[in-house]
Amino acid sequence: MAGGRAVPAGVVLCAVGAALPPVVVAASVRARRDVAPQHLTSAFAWLASVSAAGSAAGAALAGRGVDALGAGAAAALAAAALVAVPAVVAVPVLLARGRAGRWGAAR
Repeated sequence: MAGGRAVPAGVVLCAVGAALPPVVVAASVRARRDVAPQHLTSAFAWLASVSAAGSAAGAALAGRGVDALGAGAAAALAAAALVAVPAVVAVPVLLARGRAGRWGAAR
């Protein structure tokens, strides 16, 4: 990256990278809470596989996006993902809690 663009790009990459661990931790906690002990290893294996597949698909799409639209557009897409991913993750949680009738009762 040329000139003063490296620092803003680094900030965006750091922010996007920081958004992923809470999602992975939440999925792991949910699996630990909701999956029977005899199936827990399988559940964690599925979570790891799905996470790796999502990362691979995201990298492939990002590469195509950079090729087609340039690095600036890819950075804008990363910033949009930073906002969209937590919202997408929150919707099922909020719906489940709403069906349970009170906050924190979803299991």
